[in-house]
Amino acid sequence: MKIASFKAGSVASYGIVTGGGVIDAGRRLKDFATKALLTKGSLDALKALRNERADFALDDIELLPTVPEDGDVVEVEISGIGVLRNPVRNEAAAAATRAA
Repeated sequence: MKIASFKAGSVASYGIVTGGGVIDAGRRLKDFATKALLTKGSLDALKALRNERADFALDDIELLPTVPEDGDVVEVEISGIGVLRNPVRNEAAAAATRAA
């Protein structure tokens, strides 16, 4: 299961990336911000959404930093749950590393 933060139109959210797009977990789990979901053991609530229909195609969203509340985290793996990386942020980090 991959988790991504994204912006659809003017609304920022997070969700589960599936073969069919993104399931908007932020809309369904209003009590959990992304960081709280990953750090406070709230993953069962997220896992329960895995088989729901995708709300957005990947082409219809803008990927945001995965954990907006803490910009230092770009990838997390917890018990087989991956986090989709922000490709723009990763390229900037790679460029900074090459320049150093």
